[in-house]
Amino acid sequence: MSIFIYYTLGILSLISFIVFAFMITRLFRPAGRVEFALFFFTFISGLIIVTGQLLSLLNAIHKIGFWFIMSASLLSIATIVILSKRSYRQICLKKITLPNYSQVKSWYSELTRFEKVILTPLVLTTFVLGLLNLVTIIFAAPFNWDSMTYHLARVAYYVQHGNLNYYDANFWAQVVHPKNATILILYVYVISVRNENLTQIVQFISYWIAIASVYGISRRIGLKRSASLLSALVFALLIENLMEAITTQNDMVITAFIGCVVYCLFAFRESHNKKYLLLMGINLGLATGVKFTIIIAVPSLLLLGIYTVIWRTNLPFRSVITNLGFSLASIALGLCIFALPACYLDNYKIFGNPAGPSFVRDFNTFQGQTTDFVLISGSRNVLRYGFEFLSLDGLPSIPITQYMQDMLRAIPIKIVSLLHINLEEPDRSLSPFTFQKKLIPTEDHSNWGVFGFGLIWIIVLAQAFGFIKGPTGRVLPITVLLFLILQSYFAPYDQSWGRFFITPGLFATPLIGKCVDTRKKILQAYLIVLIIIGCLLAISGVLFRKNSPFFTIEYQSYSMRSVFSMDRMSQLTRYGGMYERPLRIFEQIVPK
Repeated sequence: MSIFIYYTLGILSLISFIVFAFMITRLFRPAGRVEFALFFFTFISGLIIVTGQLLSLLNAIHKIGFWFIMSASLLSIATIVILSKRSYRQICLKKITLPNYSQVKSWYSELTRFEKVILTPLVLTTFVLGLLNLVTIIFAAPFNWDSMTYHLARVAYYVQHGNLNYYDANFWAQVVHPKNATILILYVYVISVRNENLTQIVQFISYWIAIASVYGISRRIGLKRSASLLSALVFALLIENLMEAITTQNDMVITAFIGCVVYCLFAFRESHNKKYLLLMGINLGLATGVKFTIIIAVPSLLLLGIYTVIWRTNLPFRSVITNLGFSLASIALGLCIFALPACYLDNYKIFGNPAGPSFVRDFNTFQGQTTDFVLISGSRNVLRYGFEFLSLDGLPSIPITQYMQDMLRAIPIKIVSLLHINLEEPDRSLSPFTFQKKLIPTEDHSNWGVFGFGLIWIIVLAQAFGFIKGPTGRVLPITVLLFLILQSYFAPYDQSWGRFFITPGLFATPLIGKCVDTRKKILQAYLIVLIIIGCLLAISGVLFRKNSPFFTIEYQSYSMRSVFSMDRMSQLTRYGGMYERPLRIFEQIVPK
C-alpha cells in the first residue's frame, strides 16, 4: 500500500469518527461549548475503543483499511438513521455558533482590575506552554520509562500480531493493565502511518479535556465565569499536569474521563436530566478500562454520587429511587462495554482475579500485610505525601534552587524530628522517601508545585474544617482528603506519586475559584504574587524539563542537552541512557 493511500485512509477514518461523534453529541443536546467538548471526547473515545476491540477479534487491529471500513460503516448507519427522522436532522444540522472576538472583548472589559491582573498571566502562560508542549510532541520521540517498558511495548506487540490477546512477557505490566488508553494510542499510531511521536497526542488532548472539565464543574457548582476560569487555569499549570501531558502514559486520560464523570454528576444535580447519569456511567466504564488505580477514586466519586443524586436533589423519594436505579444501570452498562473487555475478564480467566496475579497486588498494595503495619505505614505515607506537596516543582536542580527547597521544608522536618517520627524508614516503600528530594521537573518527580501548598491545600483544609464556606459545603474538600487517605493506606509510598494526585486535582481546583471575589488587599496581593511565581515555575518546568529541555545548558555541574539537538535514538533513550549504545548496535545489526 502506498503512503498516499495509507494517509488517505487514515484521514478518512479519523474524519468518519469525528463526524459520527459530532452527530451523537448533537443528539444529546449539550448545554454550552464546554459540555459539547466533554460529550464529544466521551463519544469519540468510546467509538475508537469499541472499534479496536471488534477489530481485535478479526486480527486486524493493525490494518488501516479495516479501521476505515469500520468507521465509515458506523458513520453510514448513523447517517441513514438521522436522515430518516426530521427531528434528528434538525438537531444535527443546526448551525454552529462559535465565540467571536467582540464577545470575548466585551466579557474581558467587564472584569474587575483584580480579575484582569490574575487571569491575564494565567491565560497567556497556559496558551504558550500548550504550544511548547505541542512542539515537543511533534519533534521529539516518546521517552517515558513506563511508556518504553510497557505502554508502547504492548502497542508494538498488538500491532505485530493484529489483536489484543493476552501474551506472556517478562514484565507483568505489559499484560495485566487495562487496554483502553492503549487502543487510543494504537489508533493514532496506525492512522498516522506509524508516527511514534504522535502517540503522545492522546495524553495532550486529554490534558485539555481535563482542563475543560474543571471549568465545567466550577460553573455547575455555581461559580461565575472568571472564577471558573481561575480554577481551570490553575489546574492547567500544575507542574505534574504539564509534565504528564506529553507522555504516552495514561494518567491524564483517566483524569479526563473522571473529570467528565464529576461534571455529569453536578450537571444532573442542577438539571435532573437523566442523560447526565447515562454519560456518567459511560465515562466511569471508560476510566475503569484505563487503569486499576481508579479504585482509589471510587470512594470519592461515590460520595459525590450520593451528594448529587440522592442527598441534595430536592426530589420526591420515588424520583430519587428511580434516579439511583438509572445510575446503577448506566454504570453497569459502561463497565460491561468498556471495562470488562479491557482486561478484567482475561485477568480473571488467566489469573483467577480481575486485577491480575497475586504478586502484582502484593507489589502494588498492602495486600497480605498486618493491620498494625498498614496503619503505621499508611500514617507515615500521609506525612510523606504532605512533604512532597511542599515542593518548588518546575525549578531545575541547581544549588540555589535546592537550597530554597530545603529551607521550605526546614520547619516541618524539625517538627517531625522532635516527634521522633522516622519517615525515611523503608517499610516496603516502592522507592525510598527522603527529606532532601531533588527538584527534578519530570512526570515522575513533580506534583502540584507552588499552587498546591500556596493556595489549593489552604482552601481545601479551610473548607473541610468549616473555617470558610465553599460552594458545595464540605463535600468536595472531603473527597480530596479521602483520596489522600486512601492512597496512603492502600499502597506503599512511591516516589513517582505525583501522577496519582492528578485526579484529586479535579476535586480540589474548583474550590479556589471564589478567590477572585476577595476584597482584602493583602489577600489580593498574595494571590497576584503567587500566580506570578506559579506561572514562572510552570514556564521553567516546561523549558528545563529533565530529559526534554528546549535549550542546551551548561551551568556549574548542571548540564542539559536540548531534546531537539538529539537524533531519534538519543530521544528514545533519554530517560535511560544506559540503553542507548546497545540499542544503536541492535539497529545496525537487525534489518529495518
